[in-house]
Amino acid sequence: MAQSYFIAKLYRQHKSIVMAVPQPVLIALGLSRGNHVVLQWNQADGKFKFDKFVPVGAKHETDSRDTGGADQGGQT
Repeated sequence: MAQSYFIAKLYRQHKSIVMAVPQPVLIALGLSRGNHVVLQWNQADGKFKFDKFVPVGAKHETDSRDTGGADQGGQT
């Protein structure tokens, strides 16, 4: 299986550190602004991964909260 890798930059936003996710990763995982992700770390082998999180009973993707506007900050 072919593997790809991308470098993501970390930024400070208020009192948090945020990661810029490269566009090809967003497309591959079906992610967009406002989505949630599940972060998993396997301590045994040191591997880390993240996947799109879809809560039970979530609305269809077309009902997204993303309005296409600029980020207004605050909690989502």
